Amino acid sequence: MLLCPENSGPELAKFAFAQVVSPMPQRKGRSGKAAPPKKDKPSRVGIVFLYENRTFVESTLVDQGEACAGFVNHTGGHEVYWERLQSAGEVPEDEPYESVPRGRVVFNQKTREYLLYLDRCIVKRAVIVRAIKAQLGLPAGSRTLILTDTHYRCSKCLDRG
Repeated sequence: MLLCPENSGPELAKFAFAQVVSPMPQRKGRSGKAAPPKKDKPSRVGIVFLYENRTFVESTLVDQGEACAGFVNHTGGHEVYWERLQSAGEVPEDEPYESVPRGRVVFNQKTREYLLYLDRCIVKRAVIVRAIKAQLGLPAGSRTLILTDTHYRCSKCLDRG
């Protein structure tokens, strides 16, 4: 993971964290498919959870994210965000964050691409992936890569090996 610990801590106050909670499916276009992100919507980096068909996203505008090793990242972590969701009653207090499908999007400054790392349980649900991309204002096509990573595996995926 590309977190830069030397820039963490009180510095988090400079980021505009936005919790986006939305039931699935997302708004539909005329064709009945999920509408693409608006072109004027600024892109964000952040973290994602999928719990009972609801996405929970915490994000930072790319130009306000933390640059480290050629990537721009949202400094918020899954564990802390999950605890806030539990405190708010959005998710069960007895559900550990590691057991839930999750992901993260970072921006590669060299290639100008967004890397959207997602649990396989999310990747296989195209409607949800499109909704996450729309929530984060990610560009369509080859500028956003959808990837899996061993770090983002829920308990179901870990059990499958």
